[in-house]
Amino acid sequence: MKRLLSILLFLCGLTAVAQSPAPAPAQIGSSHTAFLAFAGAPAQTDVQREQTRVLYTSLYQAIAGTGRYQLVATPAAAELCMEFSLLENASFSGFRLAIFDCKLHALLWTLDQSVQPALRSAAIQRNIDAATAQLLSDLNTLASGKIPGALLPKNQKN
Repeated sequence: MKRLLSILLFLCGLTAVAQSPAPAPAQIGSSHTAFLAFAGAPAQTDVQREQTRVLYTSLYQAIAGTGRYQLVATPAAAELCMEFSLLENASFSGFRLAIFDCKLHALLWTLDQSVQPALRSAAIQRNIDAATAQLLSDLNTLASGKIPGALLPKNQKN
């Protein structure tokens, strides 16, 4: 009976902990300057290289446009370093934004965002814009000290 009671108390403690999500790293919200780097992509065709350029430019302009971070020209001038890279395998096509503390080069967070495939230029740009908007939403959630909702169980959404 004591063992059953111990197990129940332990499980109740786990439930209480699960209801309070951990905070996002404070540096993401307190930083004012950021450096955006291109960290690479799988082997690319000419069309893929152009799509990569469009995606990087869209992401750069979107981050700059939020006003949350001043994008700077060198990592030495930044509080946060953001590394943009493309991801592609048989089941996933998208991009990653890894966020580091520049001074410590400590990884703070990684955001992966899928991009829906398309054949026409207009559809490609529309899908890139949608993926970029979702990534910015997740970045803003992190900057507010919360974990993006897609990473939380349904009963813990922000």
